[in-house]
Amino acid sequence: MKDDLIKVLVIEDNPGDSRLIRESLIHARETSFKIISAATLWAALQALGRNAGGELAEPASSSAENNRIDLILLDLNLPDSTGLETFLKINFRAPGLPIIILTGMDDEELALKAMQKGAQDYIIKDKLDSGLLVRAIRYAIERKRAEGKLKKAADEWAKTFDSIPDLIFLIDRQFKILRVNQATTKILGLSSQEILGQQCFRLIHGNDRPPLYCRHLQALEQSRENTFEIYEPKLVRHFLVSINPVSADSGGLNGTVHIMRDITDRKKMEEEILKREKLESVGVLAGGIAHDFNNILTAILGHISLAKNALDPEGEIAGDLTDAEKACRRATDLTRQLLTFSRGGAPIKKITSIADLIKDSATFVLAGTNSGVEFSFPKDLWPAEVDEGQISQVIQNLVINAYQAMPQGGIIKVGAENLEAPDLLHLPLMPGKYVKIFVKDQGVGISASLLKKIFDPFFTTKEKGNGLGLAVCYSIIQKHNGSIDVKSEPGTGTAFYIYLPASEKKISAQEEIELKPVKGTGKVLVMDDDENIREIAGRILKMLGYEVTFAREGNEALELCRQARKSEKPFDAVIMDLTVPGGMGGQEAIQKLREIDPEIRAVASSGYSDHPVMTEYKNYGFCDAIGKPYEIKGLSRTLARVIKGKEGIRN
Repeated sequence: MKDDLIKVLVIEDNPGDSRLIRESLIHARETSFKIISAATLWAALQALGRNAGGELAEPASSSAENNRIDLILLDLNLPDSTGLETFLKINFRAPGLPIIILTGMDDEELALKAMQKGAQDYIIKDKLDSGLLVRAIRYAIERKRAEGKLKKAADEWAKTFDSIPDLIFLIDRQFKILRVNQATTKILGLSSQEILGQQCFRLIHGNDRPPLYCRHLQALEQSRENTFEIYEPKLVRHFLVSINPVSADSGGLNGTVHIMRDITDRKKMEEEILKREKLESVGVLAGGIAHDFNNILTAILGHISLAKNALDPEGEIAGDLTDAEKACRRATDLTRQLLTFSRGGAPIKKITSIADLIKDSATFVLAGTNSGVEFSFPKDLWPAEVDEGQISQVIQNLVINAYQAMPQGGIIKVGAENLEAPDLLHLPLMPGKYVKIFVKDQGVGISASLLKKIFDPFFTTKEKGNGLGLAVCYSIIQKHNGSIDVKSEPGTGTAFYIYLPASEKKISAQEEIELKPVKGTGKVLVMDDDENIREIAGRILKMLGYEVTFAREGNEALELCRQARKSEKPFDAVIMDLTVPGGMGGQEAIQKLREIDPEIRAVASSGYSDHPVMTEYKNYGFCDAIGKPYEIKGLSRTLARVIKGKEGIRN
């Protein structure tokens, strides 16, 4: 109030009462008043700057200061309005101004009702004197100011309360919800009116009584904070919950405040990390098993190849051997799956048409089943740089799972789409362009409890499953710098989504593949710590026309190469096993070997068919690579390519 001048609007139709009020204020000490008088509701509304219709009236002066009013003295009974309605109309037009009711002895009850509606005070006209009136005015203005500050603080608190992204509940001792913020109403899908007054255990948990170990009660009994993580099946979300007791003015506890932070995305990220750690630990074991098993399979396949070569291909025994060979190859597929998520399982990538790869893989798997497939691909689907064999394995595994989930048959939806900079916070993806692949079935679905485990190695719900299919899929996609996700509910089917980084490169034409064994001549050194491998490799190479020498490990191979160079009869090719327990392996030996013979043509060989050296052999000094188990055709073509330079021959 500028210069302590208080501007008062006196709304009074009795001239005598109006004059008495004016004189009481004009002669007041220590406070200056400016009086504006109005004898009707209409005149009062005009003075307040609005007419009865609620529109702006013409101001009496262009000065905003001259039109300012600090307080209203109001008689409820006016010529054009009477009773409580008078107060309500004035208060509606000037909600920020303090109002003191002027009343007679017989209207005191009405004045009290006006105070219940927001009036600051009331004064009985017959008891009016200057001191009482001035004190009432000053107190009313101060109270209104204090109320305004409190309201502003409450509004700011409410805005802050509702802006918090965490769910917040205020709950009393009887479990009734007293207040919630907007985040709570949003995630529950209910209005605050539908939530307030309900008991928390009914609304959130859907129970008729509190749980046996109620955290709300624990916080009240222990008078301290209670923090824990919880999964709410009704909301299908994980929360970090903090419950704090709320003290009452009397010193006891009124209830608790619950703050629930949604950590669903964080939990998914933790699960992703845990899956990787599981795969890494299992991969060490799986890789060792697969390596040794591949050595055994190499000897078996090699002997079968030799036996078949010595028999009439149309004979019964040759047919039996072919069946045995097929069985070995199925075993080879199993070791390949183990190696996919073992150490060193780097994919051998090339630019690929994802649509063609998906179609071929899905069609092959569904041949002869009672399920159909519905493909969906955009014409401008981006290519991706992938290992065709590994991604085909992923698609086949997912399609097999899909048709097995529909024992009565059905349609499997398979396709892909372009996706740029996906906003998928729960998946570990870098911003960029992705090819999103999907495989959707109409089967029985997967329960939430099993959904968390489906990518774990050796976890299976199938009677004859080995638990490797989805673990392998997960590992393959991770090694392609992508991600795999699944959505499913019992009875609604399952949908798998794969995200692979798209490539800007163009697809090149594929080369012709020559499949016939190739004979040759020359000296070949076979370095392998497994006697069975040396024996079968030697027999195959001799049958193909090569002269063969053997070494058990790197140092022995180096000495044989030195002797061959001195005798001026160097080896035309060397086949080196990369892993030699307790000895020098091929990866270490090749560097020393090139110091002896810079022109040596070396082939890397390993039971770890996805070993980094096997995929990037040239970077390590090798001319080519062949994975175990190998047999006549593969070994012959590799040596022909290395020794004779037949670039058109591929494994």
